[in-house]
Amino acid sequence: MRAAEPRRAAPSPLFVLRGHQSGVSCARFLTAGDSQPSELLASGDVGGVVMLWDVQQRDPVLKMPYIEHVGSLGPVVDLVELERNRILARFRDGVVVYWDIRSANACAVLNLSVAPGFCKMGALASAEVQAPHPLICYSGDENGNSLAVVELSKTSTNSVAGDVNECKHVAQVSVGESLLTSIACVGGCTNDQDFGASILTGHEGGELRRWKFSVSHEHAQHRLRSSSSVRPFSVPILALSHHKSYIVCAGASEKLFLINTEPDQNQNSMRIAKGMTLRTPGISDLSWRPDGRIIAASCWDGAVRVLDGRAHRRSVLSLVAVLKHHSERYVNERSL
Repeated sequence: MRAAEPRRAAPSPLFVLRGHQSGVSCARFLTAGDSQPSELLASGDVGGVVMLWDVQQRDPVLKMPYIEHVGSLGPVVDLVELERNRILARFRDGVVVYWDIRSANACAVLNLSVAPGFCKMGALASAEVQAPHPLICYSGDENGNSLAVVELSKTSTNSVAGDVNECKHVAQVSVGESLLTSIACVGGCTNDQDFGASILTGHEGGELRRWKFSVSHEHAQHRLRSSSSVRPFSVPILALSHHKSYIVCAGASEKLFLINTEPDQNQNSMRIAKGMTLRTPGISDLSWRPDGRIIAASCWDGAVRVLDGRAHRRSVLSLVAVLKHHSERYVNERSL
């Protein structure tokens, strides 16, 4: 099904936050506690700068300090809220920086071997898997053909010169020849003895996989195994978002797919529920609003397309609005 562009004029932005000297590559609202959104917005640009904004006041609050012994980090690929007041910034060359926003100088490089490129990271709060410390999921080794999970057991730093080097590797598996291009995490509890989560991975060959990560308190073991998969694309999957039992995914084409993870009568746990074709190819990021009503898609042509996110309705993935304000593309074919 092809989405028709709305005929009415694109709405103007409510306001514009100005401060970056390079094109903005990613942005994330932070939480205020109990998963409620706050008035703080973190943003990163292609020049490697990360800023924190007070949306209500429309002013910058903090700027992530420059880490001299690392030098230029390249474009910011992803921003992940580790837990309240703590942010991970992932850069294209594979460097991951930890920033405690309660202190302007509390910034350090994580001792991780992350594959260079545009693959996003995932994080699981300690409460989501009943672990003592938060977990980070990322594309491991230089080639990006493994999925790694580490426990960030030490998160205190007093200066921009210090490295957070207590990253305990808890699990790592090979993903085969189809390299990782996107990662998303879903926290949850399995039973009284084992706590677990799902890790979603998009791959270069267009495959979407779901991995089960579990923590057994009885045997103090971590397990990471592939549980189900589906191949909606033949091109890289660059963006994932989830709401309840549904996943929306997109990438280097004009198509989006809605994936249902509820088992059907044949016990197939991942299957395509609906597809949609946009006018132009390329989606670099997807965000499902917490209430599940709408999905925002960051497109290569510079527009943000707002889609119906109500998964149980026939109108799901229908185009609601096209927001046109950015004059530069976020990601293009050459940068891949």
